[in-house]
Amino acid sequence: MDEIFIKRKADSVLNEAGMGLFPDDYLQKDSNYREIEIPQGRDVFLYRETEGVNLVIDGNKIYFNERHMAKYFFYCAVIGHKRIRVPDVLESGEVLKRFESDLQRASSIIMDLRKKMFIQDFYKMQEMLESANPSYKIIFYEWND
Repeated sequence: MDEIFIKRKADSVLNEAGMGLFPDDYLQKDSNYREIEIPQGRDVFLYRETEGVNLVIDGNKIYFNERHMAKYFFYCAVIGHKRIRVPDVLESGEVLKRFESDLQRASSIIMDLRKKMFIQDFYKMQEMLESANPSYKIIFYEWND
């Protein structure tokens, strides 16, 4: 397929899914949040322990008592944020709920396209999506391609 067709497909996904940039587009605009730096890395995963959740970024563990906060940081790490605004535990659950709804919609749209496109064209579209909105990295990271 030609580059213009792939670009149109990527633009269509961006418009139809309506996914914002995580976390900023999902936080309350008028609130003050603490800002912190997070480690960066390529190998990012979560695992449960008896009383909490560990986020591991390139072998560095960060322990969380609350699953919502661990997921919030996981998404930020996958996207590649260096510095993030952090809500309280209650708001983090609401932020995740809104974002994961958009994430599911975008993932479903992309899954349908994946079945219809040549793989090399799909990967070009993936690059375009991730460039336009880094939140799309989460979808492809979780697919583990």
